Amino acid sequence: MAVIDTSPPSGQLGLATPLGELLGRSDADMNAEFADYAELGVAWVRTDFWWDLVQSGGPNSYNWSELDRMVAAANKYNIKVVATLHGTPDWIDSSGGMRADANILAYANFAKAAAEHFAGKVQHWQIWNEPNLRLYWHVQPDASDYTKTLKAANTAIKGADPSAFVISGGLSPAPETAGDHVGAVAFLDQMYANGARGSFDAVGYHPYSWPLMPDDSAPWNGWEMMETGIRQTMIANGDANTPVWMTEMGGPTSGRTNAISQQRQADTIQQSYDLATGYSWAGPIMWYTYQDRGGSTSNAENWFGLVGPNGERKAAYAAYQNIALHDGPNTADPTPSPTAKVTFQQGVNGYAGTLDTMVREGTSDASYGNARIDGFSATSIDAADPSGTGQESQGLLQFTGLIGTGSGQIPHGARITKAGLTLHNSDAGDGAALHRMLADWSDGTTWNSLGTGIQANGTEAAAKADLVTGQQPGSGTSTFDVTSSVQAWASGAENHGWAFLPLGENGWDFRSSEGQAPRPLPLNTPPVQPQHQWC
Repeated sequence: MAVIDTSPPSGQLGLATPLGELLGRSDADMNAEFADYAELGVAWVRTDFWWDLVQSGGPNSYNWSELDRMVAAANKYNIKVVATLHGTPDWIDSSGGMRADANILAYANFAKAAAEHFAGKVQHWQIWNEPNLRLYWHVQPDASDYTKTLKAANTAIKGADPSAFVISGGLSPAPETAGDHVGAVAFLDQMYANGARGSFDAVGYHPYSWPLMPDDSAPWNGWEMMETGIRQTMIANGDANTPVWMTEMGGPTSGRTNAISQQRQADTIQQSYDLATGYSWAGPIMWYTYQDRGGSTSNAENWFGLVGPNGERKAAYAAYQNIALHDGPNTADPTPSPTAKVTFQQGVNGYAGTLDTMVREGTSDASYGNARIDGFSATSIDAADPSGTGQESQGLLQFTGLIGTGSGQIPHGARITKAGLTLHNSDAGDGAALHRMLADWSDGTTWNSLGTGIQANGTEAAAKADLVTGQQPGSGTSTFDVTSSVQAWASGAENHGWAFLPLGENGWDFRSSEGQAPRPLPLNTPPVQPQHQWC
């Protein structure tokens, strides 16, 4: 069943794992770590997408290899990635850093390239890490310069992927401005003063509280600052409905001063979750970090992990896992409101808005809106139809009435976190590339009425495919991630459905909305196949 969820549940647990702790590992070791993340119940991994790693050779050089390996491991275990874009290359630092407009443009170009490269694999992007600290901004932090960077990156990313979700830089919980840092609340206030509103989908913040517990009311407690100053600033600037994503949270179990016990670390996870689930505005919590670095026990930075340097599990590991797999929302839906999920299925709950057909080069004037193949209606996608001719058969599919204000529709401007398309296969084949249609069509459309079939030229259909299915089986169902398409429509693009363009000469058939079920369904619903569904 296809589902559209509008937001992750409050307090959903992730991990903030520094990329440096993953680099250099073999594929086997990296997969082993992500396998343990899955065992823990990790829903998200937030990590560094270092600009200086990808573009160390200059503005025209790109090396994605290490990030590709990490993203592949996360995707393998169904763990969503929050990509933190930061880390200035030497050629940026030597030319004025992030104070220079040309360097802000270079960063936006990097962000766009990242969104394009990881399309369909990464949808959540964070614009810098702790930009209120000189340590990470590399020059004296300035909210005006950062806001220019945020706005440019947001525009670039969403131009490449309209379904992308942008998080502002996770602010360090500095309580005041002094020397090499700007207080978190003051920095956020200055961001709004410089026009940041509308350039992010969530505010990023790091509500560290150690050695205090999160519920301590001390004014320098990072969690207390989030509940008061951060939220008050957002509300005052019209962002009451914008969530706060806690992209780092944690506490060290060793260190020269202020270290906490392993049990207190576990209690901190539990209390953070308990508090966050009571806030409508809370996003996920990314726990920093998975594993202790080990080494000097006087350096607190080495001891934030859920497991020790040799893999031994701390009390916090069990606390995290218990929340994620039993108490928390990581693996089960948190009883969403009726509008949180929407399903569109032909013939179910009164929905009758499915429109589908195919166009065939070999019979260029024929209409197939109600045609039958092998005794039931199907859509055939083939680069050689009939075999050996090189003549194409292309498909068209649209769900009309998706977006609107009516009951069961997706609201205009909704944030789509997951959308899937389920098709019933009837003949195995090479699959298809799905391009959003940009021009109108009907079930009477033919090859010739389109000119010469469907052209992915940016006018008739989008030049870039939203997804490529790969080989498909001859029976059962296949479900495809179409989040980017549905997000584009919810964000204002016209919904003309998809063009299915063939990937090879071994044709793939799936059942159309006119098809009949091979046997009656065991429910009091019409026996309609295929059950095109959103999930």
